[in-house]
Amino acid sequence: MSKQQDTSICFPGEESWELWRQKSGIFELAETAEFEDGSLVRPFKSATYFAFPIVSAFAVPVWASSEDKAVINGVVEMHLEGLGVKPGNPVGQLVDQRVALRKDGRSLVLATVLSEGYQLSLPKQSPEHFDVSARFLVLPSNHVTLWRELGRLVLAVTRDDSIVHFQALSAEQIDEEAVREIKCLILQLTSEGVVDEPAGLMLWVPGVDDQIAELAESKLGMRVMRDIRPSPVLPEKGSKLLPTAVAIQRLSAERRRKVRNIALALAAVWAAFIGYHFFSYFQAKKKASDLARSMQVLRPRAEWIPEFKARYDQI
Repeated sequence: MSKQQDTSICFPGEESWELWRQKSGIFELAETAEFEDGSLVRPFKSATYFAFPIVSAFAVPVWASSEDKAVINGVVEMHLEGLGVKPGNPVGQLVDQRVALRKDGRSLVLATVLSEGYQLSLPKQSPEHFDVSARFLVLPSNHVTLWRELGRLVLAVTRDDSIVHFQALSAEQIDEEAVREIKCLILQLTSEGVVDEPAGLMLWVPGVDDQIAELAESKLGMRVMRDIRPSPVLPEKGSKLLPTAVAIQRLSAERRRKVRNIALALAAVWAAFIGYHFFSYFQAKKKASDLARSMQVLRPRAEWIPEFKARYDQI
């Protein structure tokens, strides 16, 4: 019996890819791997879960004036088409959507769209489950959370306990430019009704200067807290995301499996056909052998018949 595969997460760390393995219910860092343009230079052998870097996906929050699933799907699809981010590749599942909030008969939906142009290499053995990296982290409620991912500053915004937005920043360091970028984003999300006033800014980035933290508090009008980025955990709810390359690989594997099953079925039929004829042949051969032995036994008893028949013919 083959050994069951351990639960593991391929996660984009601060400066390198990280492989976290579950031991006694807790994930521990097992390996790291270099990367180039987001791709694994030295892929891990396997991982059961794969976390897409924030930079490889678009977060599109959408308000739908309905709680009906069919209506929500139609609204999200039209919105993605209007923004020009609706994937055109029919293979795989590049869009995942989930309701973040229901209020007054309306639904706030966060659509996650994988970028078709982002080049991403995967572990050698394809992972079983996929989701964006922010969903592998326990984010504080009603906060803007900032951390570093593969050398890029990224953030996620929560409303209550649900993620309503995520994106990568253009700023390379937490400085005045980064603070201005965060302020513009919060103003946009607030004007769209995606968030109320966030309760604070959580920095999971080491080495942030006190002056920058104070500047962020004064410019953003929210409390700034600092901590280390927690270890990843499994998402509470699975996503439908499936990269095109993995979908093609699975389709090819399924096709090979069907061809193999058909070949095995044909081989079984042919083997049964051959087996039946061999069985019939050996049965006939056995019967002939039995008759030959019977003739040998009866031959002495019938030796007088030819002589008697000859005399009878003369008479």
